[in-house]
Amino acid sequence: MMTKNRLMLCEIYHPKLHGFDEKSDPNIFGHHMVAYVKRNEESDNESEYSDYFTDEDDDLFGDGLLLDEEVIRLFKNKYENIVQNSLEFNINLEHKLIRNYINIVTKDNYITPHIGECIYLSGDECVAIIKTMWLKIVQRCWRRIYKTRMQIISNIKRNPQYLLRREYDSKCNIRIPTIHGMFWNFNA
Repeated sequence: MMTKNRLMLCEIYHPKLHGFDEKSDPNIFGHHMVAYVKRNEESDNESEYSDYFTDEDDDLFGDGLLLDEEVIRLFKNKYENIVQNSLEFNINLEHKLIRNYINIVTKDNYITPHIGECIYLSGDECVAIIKTMWLKIVQRCWRRIYKTRMQIISNIKRNPQYLLRREYDSKCNIRIPTIHGMFWNFNA
């Protein structure tokens, strides 16, 4: 079964780094450019990206033998060099929409794998709709709930009076937070 989501590396579009000409889509500002797509066996067998990936690209990435950590390291080094050169040669890398662009691209977690969907704009730019954001939100909410659950359980273990009271009183309940309502119940 073919899915439209891919594991990819993305970078924020910047006209000085990625280029902009009369063929480029005017709505490209603010998008994430797809820098690298992890190709699996399904997409290799089918020619879904045959117009965009050539044999020269396979040579560049070593026929898929290059480790993901190595690719991430290469892109991180690229951005370190870009920022150092822009500071050294006094090149202005201000972004049209993002005021904090330099601080964003210099962070260690800027180039990280994302799950996303590749979309091709009218100027043949490959941009991503990042889906990983929702996973991060769910993980953050679940960590908060899990921490609360562990605090409640440890308090119960420390208080043997609760166990004794629970045996005699059927109405003695403690509400332990669950997945249900975890996005809108912030008092848990």
